[in-house]
Amino acid sequence: MEPFDDIENTGITFSRQFVGFFPRLIGALLLLLIGWLIARAVRWGVEKLLKTIRFDNLTAKVGIDTFLQKGGIQHSSSYLFATMIYWILMLIVFEAFFNSLGLEVISGLLNDIILYVPNIIVATVILIIGMYLADFVRGLVVAALRNANIAQAGLIGLAVRVLMIFLVFAIALSQLRIAQDIITAVVTLVLGAFCLALAIAFGFGARDWAADIVNRYVRNPPTDSTVGTPPTTRIGTSYPNPKPEQDSPERG
Repeated sequence: MEPFDDIENTGITFSRQFVGFFPRLIGALLLLLIGWLIARAVRWGVEKLLKTIRFDNLTAKVGIDTFLQKGGIQHSSSYLFATMIYWILMLIVFEAFFNSLGLEVISGLLNDIILYVPNIIVATVILIIGMYLADFVRGLVVAALRNANIAQAGLIGLAVRVLMIFLVFAIALSQLRIAQDIITAVVTLVLGAFCLALAIAFGFGARDWAADIVNRYVRNPPTDSTVGTPPTTRIGTSYPNPKPEQDSPERG
């Protein structure tokens, strides 16, 4: 009879554990349902708010919509941002759901993901603001160079925009903690190469001007004794006698 007693004890223990677990399961499911409804409501409100403040116009102006469309994403930026908020809330809901069930391993994993989400939000804001500033600075540079009658104003402005976008992406990736050492090395190399190219271009472009300055102030520097002093006649220097004036026919 001992095997039957063990089976009976196991069944009783399982029944007690299930009866104790069933209310926790019901409460966790209710928590999941309520959290899902709240997350959907928040997503709807955030999307309406972003459309009211014309968030899509800002992202289209800085080129984010074009970038997303090239990647096959046809949704608006306001919808994507609201969806991101929705999934952040759902991660919090899932963490509470698994925590209430006593599944601490899954709850801890979701907690790490939730703690990483603010980095994604900050990186997204950095990209939006940085690309907008890149376009703004490009316009300022092009306007200033055209007022100075520089022929390659558009090309220089484009180079400034590309450099700023590169720096913005580097900052965003650093905020996401993705290959920070590699990004730092790449940024250092790119900035060094840009400065070297700028110095070489300036050197070749200002070669004649620099040579004139060297000849004027280094090789033949002006002295105080010669400044403002009339030329003197050297001793022993012979000059041709001036031609005598011939009598004009009227004078005779």
